[in-house]
Amino acid sequence: AVVVPHRNPFALAKSVATTDALSDGRLDLGVAVGYLRSEFLALGADFDERNELFDEALAVLRGAWTASSVSARGRHFDGLDQVLAPAPVQLPHPPLWIAGNSARARRRAAAWGQGWAPLSIDDLGARTIRSVSIPTVDDLRRAARTLRADTVVAGRDPAEVGLWATTSDSAAAGRDELDPGAHLDHLVELAELGASHFTATFHLDDTDGAERAVDTYAERVLAAAGLPR
Repeated sequence: AVVVPHRNPFALAKSVATTDALSDGRLDLGVAVGYLRSEFLALGADFDERNELFDEALAVLRGAWTASSVSARGRHFDGLDQVLAPAPVQLPHPPLWIAGNSARARRRAAAWGQGWAPLSIDDLGARTIRSVSIPTVDDLRRAARTLRADTVVAGRDPAEVGLWATTSDSAAAGRDELDPGAHLDHLVELAELGASHFTATFHLDDTDGAERAVDTYAERVLAAAGLPR
């Protein structure tokens, strides 16, 4: 996911549109507010303004991607009649997945995102990223129900807002101890609670190990599901 408050929104709009064009419209864009104060300090961005910076930037992004030109003034930028070229391949713009476990992130996704991407984390992890814990599938199921309710309140069809799941079950992805059948059952459970996407996480320290893990996952899980590698 892109930490939106780290960047000027016009520069971000340009880079995203170019990536979408180069990938022939295969980009899904995760966007997040950010949580590491040290990163903001290193980049000269204001950590305490991050929510306000995020909201104003997303308005600029959508305008830059969909209008012939856009003018916008923010806390730290002033753009007049800015023209974006090339435009994104996907219309009206690449899918925006709002990352984050907070109610504010979920409501943003419900109001104008194409999906919500929470993390499966316990209380310790939640304190680390200054957010809300969603440690179990049951917790994710409750969160998914709340997302659908928020979407209705926002005047949108819940079918328009996807759920991208990342759960603790994926921590063993690519390892020999992963049970392919049990993992596929887990993915079915996620789909039944409303998840449309899933991230398999590989906790490794080197590129070679990561490549082996991806190959192992493909051989064991995708093969068990009857899917091509």
